[in-house]
Amino acid sequence: MTTPEIRATPPKLDSGVELLKLDIERDRLRAEIEARRRELDLKERELILQEGEIATHRAANFTPIRAAIIAGATAIIGAVIGALLQGFSNLTLEKSKLESSLILKAVATGNQEDAVKNLEFLLNTHLIEDKEGKLRHAVESAPQSVAVLPAEEYVRSGIASAQGGRIDDAIVAYRKALKLNSQDAMTYNLLGYALLQKGNVGEALENLKTSVKIDPQYVWGYYNLALALWAAGERQEAIEALKSVIKINPNFKAIIADDKQFSQFHAQKDFRALIH
Repeated sequence: MTTPEIRATPPKLDSGVELLKLDIERDRLRAEIEARRRELDLKERELILQEGEIATHRAANFTPIRAAIIAGATAIIGAVIGALLQGFSNLTLEKSKLESSLILKAVATGNQEDAVKNLEFLLNTHLIEDKEGKLRHAVESAPQSVAVLPAEEYVRSGIASAQGGRIDDAIVAYRKALKLNSQDAMTYNLLGYALLQKGNVGEALENLKTSVKIDPQYVWGYYNLALALWAAGERQEAIEALKSVIKINPNFKAIIADDKQFSQFHAQKDFRALIH
């Protein structure tokens, strides 16, 4: 948009008539300005008087009850504003948590190529934000720099999923952990117990037996093996597994006695003799 040109010099006046007209117009304007000034002075004095009256009226009517009402209204407005700000903060936090969870799941593959593909999908579908473009740069220009979760991270992820009731996710995580470390007795035990919870007794037994084979002193491996053997109908083998538990740690007698998972075992004479 261009600024209109402003002329600094007045137009030329070629006759005395035009000069006379200008003088008359100037006098008229001066008279109007003076009248307007007097009118404004009057208005100003009136406003001062009115303000004084209003202040007196307010002071007379500003009772404790009205003060309480105003204070209450102010508090409510403050609470509403605070709630809105807190709500915005909570939404931001939840969004951040969701994005972190998606990224962790994307790299929880045990395979770098798969991890890169998962991250590309999250970026292309805008499921995660990458304002500075660092993640996209890593995925596109330096895929070898993309981290893949180690075995212990998968185990932690599986435990968290199991505690949250997401047994299928836990099983996936434990399997990935075992791909990276196939000699971990604890992970075989966790996977075996998760499979038992899903009703896959045969595979549960396989993993739990592997657990105690790797570590013959692993008490929890025998503990869950006893449950799996009982579920498979192998009652006496289940009792033998419990004997191994108590042999390794006699304090487990009380734990077994209080565990409702062993409620069916109480019908077995050998079991009652073992824990009492």
